Amino acid sequence: MRRTQPAAPCRPLADRRGMVLALAAVLTPVVVGVLAMALDAGVLYLQRRQAQSAADAASLAGAYALYNGSNFSTAQSAAVAIARQNGFTIPTSYVTQPKPTQIAVKVSSSPPRFFSALWGKGSLTIAASATSQANSGSSGTVPYSTASLILLNPTASGSLYFAGSAQIHTSGGIQVNSNSPTAVDANNAGGTAADINVVGGYTTSAGGFLSGKITTGVSLAGDPLSSLTPPSDPGSSTNQDAYMRSYRGWGSYTMNPGQYTSSVSLGNGGTFTMSPGLYYFKNGVSFTIANGATLSGTGVTIYTEGGGTINFEGGTTTTLSAPSSSSNGAIQGVVYMQDRTSSAAPNFANGTNVNMNGTFYAAKASLVFAGGNLSNFASQVVVDSLNLSNDAQITVNYSASAVASRPGPYNYPVALIQ
Repeated sequence: MRRTQPAAPCRPLADRRGMVLALAAVLTPVVVGVLAMALDAGVLYLQRRQAQSAADAASLAGAYALYNGSNFSTAQSAAVAIARQNGFTIPTSYVTQPKPTQIAVKVSSSPPRFFSALWGKGSLTIAASATSQANSGSSGTVPYSTASLILLNPTASGSLYFAGSAQIHTSGGIQVNSNSPTAVDANNAGGTAADINVVGGYTTSAGGFLSGKITTGVSLAGDPLSSLTPPSDPGSSTNQDAYMRSYRGWGSYTMNPGQYTSSVSLGNGGTFTMSPGLYYFKNGVSFTIANGATLSGTGVTIYTEGGGTINFEGGTTTTLSAPSSSSNGAIQGVVYMQDRTSSAAPNFANGTNVNMNGTFYAAKASLVFAGGNLSNFASQVVVDSLNLSNDAQITVNYSASAVASRPGPYNYPVALIQ
């Protein structure tokens, strides 16, 4: 008769649970510690990037002050102020002058530990530094020699802003002069595939996209058309005011170049043709293409003096081209020029259809597009800043032969050198 071996006694369930609990007690601090260090490292990396952006922006601001003829003390103050705007308070001793044309900035902070406080005490330290140089004379190639869109504001957050599926389509690059860490902001499915050079930084969220090459920390560049002389006032040789007051909607009209001293509104349903030449809107008066009007013209420059601007109401169709050579007071390559000291914003209402060939130049104006489709808005756009939302679609097809020329060498004011 086979003898049966007695079964091994089962370890009580309570004993096994005890082993698991003991093992968990040993490993949990290790796992938590590793996670804590990883989380703190991520936060530290983000803060380090912010510190570097602040140092870059502060040194550029200080160098720009030197470029404009300020002394070192003023340059120090400018650098400290920009660092503060970017979230870092630094003493003036952190701003030095290695050479007469250079400004060096150091930025540091001591963020507290968060999860990793389990493994150590005290604060962490992050630091960044940058040096910029103020240049004089010409520097050859500018960073936006083939830029379709040039945004001149030096500090604005969201200087280039996208939201609500709005997009820019362009055959050239984009230059953004703002030194803000969020100088370019693409959110809510808005964005562009264009290459972008930006002095500061950029951010994307909620499906926003910037799918071209993004180069941050580029040198601050001035207005490429700053040397362009505004057109001369053609005088009041023709009585344009009375003539324009007859433009009241349905019908076809021919507009003539000259001086306009009262605001002009092209009536709803009318078809208007601008003869070649300069249209000079004087003393702050504006030019409006009213809802439903159609406007066309070849060899045209529109100039608004003082606080005047141009307005495109909903449902308008505009097709204009700049002159290929300066004549009749018009400026080669310029289809629209606004007094470069005026911040009056040109208006583009929802549903406008604007086709312009040439440079659209409003150095201090912030453009806002909220909806509507603007095909081939211009060959080049030079403005303060640009905000697009609500499915606005902007096309800027750069053409070197169509844009305003830049007479003489270009002066490249400051450069980030370290």
